[in-house]
Amino acid sequence: MGFAKLVERLYLKVFVGITASHSGIRVVVEMLKNGEAAERFSQSFEGDADAELNAFLEPYLAESPLHYVALLNTMDEQGALPVGSEKEAERFADLSTALTLSPGGEWLLYASKPGIDALQKRFGGIGVDFIFSPFSVLEQFFADKISTTTALFVLLEDDAVSAAVFSEGRLLFARHLGIAHEDLHLAGAEENDGVSLSFEIDIDGIEEGLELEDINAIDDLEGLDDLDEIEDLDMMDDLESFTEEEETVVPARNEEISRDESSLEGFDKDYKRFQLIQMTLEHYYGDSKYDSQFVESVYIADGCGLGDDLKHYLEEELFMKVFVRRIDIPAEIADLAKRELRDAS
Repeated sequence: MGFAKLVERLYLKVFVGITASHSGIRVVVEMLKNGEAAERFSQSFEGDADAELNAFLEPYLAESPLHYVALLNTMDEQGALPVGSEKEAERFADLSTALTLSPGGEWLLYASKPGIDALQKRFGGIGVDFIFSPFSVLEQFFADKISTTTALFVLLEDDAVSAAVFSEGRLLFARHLGIAHEDLHLAGAEENDGVSLSFEIDIDGIEEGLELEDINAIDDLEGLDDLDEIEDLDMMDDLESFTEEEETVVPARNEEISRDESSLEGFDKDYKRFQLIQMTLEHYYGDSKYDSQFVESVYIADGCGLGDDLKHYLEEELFMKVFVRRIDIPAEIADLAKRELRDAS
């Protein structure tokens, strides 16, 4: 028996999957003994909780020298292209400041080097072994559908939308867009000769900016104050209960306001996600550089707990068939790390 195999028999393997957003951090810890799942723990932290994350993980990482920490790349400056090499990618984008990876030599993942460096610096206290693209998550999570159909596949995160069109296992188009908290700027779908990317990272604040110099910016998203312009919303449902005074318990005013604000926030984010998906499809169909096969179905990996509004918009406005699967992104990231180790052995 080799030394490496002996060590694996003596120690647990600990896999950690982490996703970070503006709202907080989610983490999953999985412990394996002789290749079999032994224990699993998960935790969520609100806000900027790096210190709390480190304290939570410390005892688990001390459990075994065979521990592996994997992150989801949540930076805006990333994507995927339907080519197998940087040379072929030149007609799509300037990747001179990007790190690239070609899974199986069939398509190209890219991310800004300063962005990756920022993630590694932020989580340097626990050590980072893997940083995975959202498109790698999509490829693994929808492997059964990607290999057999032509469709749009979408990963919904708290702060971003990653969308890719696959046709029987072949990537046709991909786009990653963040959801801004104040204003949302989207790239237009006009036909372009190429995209020039320049990255600007504030390492200390982990704030990032992205210039798309050759893409015409469109106006900020319209406010959602005028709800009359949105079709098929029955705004009277919540008022019907007030006609039955004897059977209705009126909530306290502060509870009612809190519920209304929460509902509006979810509606606002769902509508922004819909617009991101809509603009992604417009870019896909409008740019002659891509093999724009028609897609009528969208498969959504829901990592943020979306409501019914987004599904409704896609079905009613874009006439798409919509299929939704709930995804635990940190657990999926940990599974990707396991796959990487298996493939390397």
